[in-house]
Amino acid sequence: SALNDPTDWNVVVGAGEIATGSKITGLLSVTGSEGASALLVSTETRLFVLYGAAVDEFRLIQLSENTGALPKSIQWIGQPVFQNMFGITMLSTSDRYGGFEESAISSAVKPFLDERRSRATASMICRDKNQYRIFFDDKTALYVTFKDGKVLGMFRVRLKHKVTCAWSSKLSDQTELMLIGTEDGGLYK
Repeated sequence: SALNDPTDWNVVVGAGEIATGSKITGLLSVTGSEGASALLVSTETRLFVLYGAAVDEFRLIQLSENTGALPKSIQWIGQPVFQNMFGITMLSTSDRYGGFEESAISSAVKPFLDERRSRATASMICRDKNQYRIFFDDKTALYVTFKDGKVLGMFRVRLKHKVTCAWSSKLSDQTELMLIGTEDGGLYK
């Protein structure tokens, strides 16, 4: 589409295409190397970081060719956190090429996650408890609690309903609003 007009598809200049080679499973605004704004782009098998502030400046840098983020799992909790084929992983900024370094954090719950690989239905963060929450199609969830950028604990949760979507936000009065939608049409706060 045209720059600043997503409804204009008769474009001569101003639009471009950048390919990842696979279906995109997640997009997340991040801070890249040297504090630059960036977009984390994930496929199931690779991670990329898109740098640039204008059409002629965009650079897609491959961050990882061995791992990516599975659909509906990527969230920001001080750094990107997501489920991949190996478990729950977090990316921290570094001075490495691409500006990020990855770390698997879920070895303690590996059998639980292996059984639920590619079965995430939603994910969200809980700011009040500094948690990453990922929900699965069998009415289970995994909550990961962080403190100072490190994992403090993880626990499995059994829910009454299958979660199909989740959302959290900080409101203008600084309180947190968390909502989940369920397969049977329910909406829970």
